[in-house]
Amino acid sequence: MLTTIVLLFVFAVPVIFAVQPMLGPRLTIPQDTGRSPESLKRKKQLLYRQIKELELEHGLGLVPENEFNTLRQELKKQVSEIMEAIRKHS
Repeated sequence: MLTTIVLLFVFAVPVIFAVQPMLGPRLTIPQDTGRSPESLKRKKQLLYRQIKELELEHGLGLVPENEFNTLRQELKKQVSEIMEAIRKHS
């Protein structure tokens, strides 16, 4: 009995912690709350995080190849636009 509990704790708990972020709500970029450099940098960080999550989900086989490519290109385009806006503010 104790062995079963220990095995459950050793194997199930890490799996739960690994899978839990994929089951929660996706990060969303706040609607244009401002065009300050700080706001733009925060949006850029969120986009990078979304790209990272998308790549993880694709690697796990949760996102089909065509959808992955489309979403990744759109996110990269948004990052480029934000980086250009940051450069203009500097």
